Amino acid sequence: MLNKILENLKQYPSYMCYQIKDKTYTNQDLYKYVSNIYTFLIKEKNCKKQEKVLVYGHKEIYMIASFLACSFAGLTYVPVDITIPDGRKKKIIEQVNPKIIIDKEIENIMDRENYKEISKIDMKDEDIFYIIFTSGSTGEPKGVQITYNNLKSCTKWLEDICNIENAVILNQANFSFDLSVADIYLSLLTKSKHYIIERNTQKDFKILFQELKKSNAIFAVFTPSFADLLLVDKNFNKSLMPNLQKILFCGEKLTKNTVNKLYNRFENIQIINSYGPTEC
Repeated sequence: MLNKILENLKQYPSYMCYQIKDKTYTNQDLYKYVSNIYTFLIKEKNCKKQEKVLVYGHKEIYMIASFLACSFAGLTYVPVDITIPDGRKKKIIEQVNPKIIIDKEIENIMDRENYKEISKIDMKDEDIFYIIFTSGSTGEPKGVQITYNNLKSCTKWLEDICNIENAVILNQANFSFDLSVADIYLSLLTKSKHYIIERNTQKDFKILFQELKKSNAIFAVFTPSFADLLLVDKNFNKSLMPNLQKILFCGEKLTKNTVNKLYNRFENIQIINSYGPTEC
């Protein structure tokens, strides 16, 4: 999986891989960022295999670059979104005891022009690829450890059932929510553009619908509750998103009512119910 992602970044440098608001990034951009962070972690911070790296932010490109840099180096990343309450952040840090915390300041590192090529991937099948923390609805938040083999199995299944290439994949979830794993890694594996919907955008229906239209998304990864929110507005339909072919649902129960409404609004839409990746 990681070899394929690295190959895509190197062999298709001009492909658009990421868009957030009006900022777009190519594979060449992302590869530079990943390479610089990779070198920073190994050479400057002396990170050793399977040490934990906490990545803090909200859907910025540096988070994706940091995830990949950690993975290529055989490190375990822990995504934490800025929206998480301070008390919960503290508990996560205490549980994880990370070697280093990456935040927005990493942008000073990743923009270095004289970056080194990545020639070695140090992640093995049974290594812990990332740790996702549960919602804590039944008590203390728990860090679920996902191995490289776990993720490879999941992404292979996703590639097979989604069957997309050079698409536009729409993101909804924060990167500290396991739902985002599908849109992050499908985008990287299928040479697709990852189109990001920020939390502030999601709070303003007018801007949100403008972004949905602008995205030209072919594939979307949503929670059922987000789809229900969109369906409240009659303008969420084929006219708004004429290219939308598939929606992957995850994270919550998907009801027949939601499915039927979507079939009425989007002719021939394919709906995939994948609840839930961490449990699986």
